[in-house]
Amino acid sequence: MNNIEYLPNALKKTLWDKIREHKANLEKTYIIDELIKENGYVVLRLPPYNCQYNPIELAWGCLKTYYNKNMPSFPSAESKIQKVKLLWLETISKFTPAMWNNSVQHCEKLIREDWEKLMGNSPLEDIPPIIIQLSADSDDSEDEDFCDSDFE
Repeated sequence: MNNIEYLPNALKKTLWDKIREHKANLEKTYIIDELIKENGYVVLRLPPYNCQYNPIELAWGCLKTYYNKNMPSFPSAESKIQKVKLLWLETISKFTPAMWNNSVQHCEKLIREDWEKLMGNSPLEDIPPIIIQLSADSDDSEDEDFCDSDFE
């Protein structure tokens, strides 16, 4: 199929090494990318571990920061579940549309600043809109400074 040469009596470790070597040379493709490309578009992805460009990550970090600062100690498990639910509802209700707007503007500002550092005078507007892939939970330690002033 891929015309990878191997010895029939090769050890399992040797075969796995050949597989890894072959796999490293392959370009990772996604079906959705091919469909998008067929329609004349290109998907741009955020670099891994650069969640500072994603306003959803920033908003989630702000919510977790507020929740963690306001979480009391709980005397029993029964009261804990109800209090946790109430605190999350309070936390979410305090996150206003203006705060979301600030998150988006903050991320756009970071993108512009980093673009200028990397690309100089090339206009940012030349890049098509970015499609953001949502991923697993991330560390929110950098979000705390941004969030503290919003919830006060």
